[in-house]
This record gives sequence, C-alpha cells and structure tokens, in this order.
Amino acid sequence: MWEQINEVASRYPKSIAKKRFGDYFLFDYLYSDFEMFFNDPLTRECRGIIFKNGEIASRPIPKVWNWKENLLTDIPVSEFYGYYSEKLDGSMLQVSVHEGNLIYASRSSMSGMVNEAAQRIFEDNPSYIDAIRKHPNLTWGFEYLSSDPSKQIVMGHEKEQVVLTYLRNKSTGVIVSAGYLLDKPALSSMFPFSVNPMKVLTPEIWE
Repeated sequence: MWEQINEVASRYPKSIAKKRFGDYFLFDYLYSDFEMFFNDPLTRECRGIIFKNGEIASRPIPKVWNWKENLLTDIPVSEFYGYYSEKLDGSMLQVSVHEGNLIYASRSSMSGMVNEAAQRIFEDNPSYIDAIRKHPNLTWGFEYLSSDPSKQIVMGHEKEQVVLTYLRNKSTGVIVSAGYLLDKPALSSMFPFSVNPMKVLTPEIWE
C-alpha cells in the first residue's frame, strides 16, 4: 500500500501532504476535495495513515462525511443497523503499536500539544496500553476531550479524557465501532470506558 499511497499523493500535490516524523511518514489531505475523493477512492486513506519502512504503522478511519452530505453518503435509513458511535466534540487521536512501540498521532501530526496530553493520559492508565499492546494489528481511534480552553474544539468538557470510538484492522482496513467491544467482555474489561459512546441502532429508531 505504501507505493499506492505515494503515487496518489504525487498526483495531488496541492491536496495531499506527505509529512516526515523521524522514520515515519504521515499522509494527510489539506482540504476536502470531493471530486478527488469521489474519482480516486484511495485518496480517502490520506487522513493520517502512517508508514515506516514501507509498512503500515497506523491506519485511522478514512475520510468520512455527514449523512446525506453528498452522493457517497446518501444512504437509505433501512441500511442502518448494529452499533454506532456518538460523534464527540474533540480532537481525533489514533493509537497503534508498531515494532513494539506505541504510536500517538492526530490526523495531521505525530507531535504537538494534543498528542502529548493524550499520551500522558495513556501513561496514567496502564490498562489502556495493555489492551492496545495485545492487539498490534489494530489501530484504535479516539476522541481527545479537554477541559482546557486552549485545547478545545468548540465545546468545553468537564474533564480531560480519551473516548474510544472505533477500531480498524491495519492490514484489511475493516472498521468496527467501539460498540462491538460490548460483545467481547475479555477485551472491553481491559479498556475501561470513561464515557459510553455506544448505542444500538436499528431502523425502527429512525422511523
């Protein structure tokens, strides 16, 4: 996948940035170019995907849109089912294990104030790190929430925390909501949820 992502980034130099952080390379889109995303689906992966030595080190969720925002998200209500995660007003955070090392990154950077604050939360909660280390094939997606006005997006929060929203297989790209951990007590018990972002969604709820 390294070759393919490099190739699409070279085709859209004004839309996709390739950033280096030591031995890691992070790809991120610079603005939401719907025509590019629609015509070249692989560009949607350039939303913080990270490589090291040609291998995927972390693979966050690809570019997404609001329901019915465009042709790609005009999905009938009848096709909604299973679990979904509440969209929280925070900063996107991805955490993965690569070559035994934990990787903390936002969509656009592997450094900065939010990454440092989130890393501190994980270091203060060893159970978070234990759970992630046991599944090095996954990228864990979180929202970082802060009570510090300098780190807020729009809304303020009562306390600083990270909330798990999804998991993604780095190799296959399969994504599941954090709600599916409810069916895996052994895994969910290793990773306490400070806020419950999971709800069961059925078509009847919307009708």
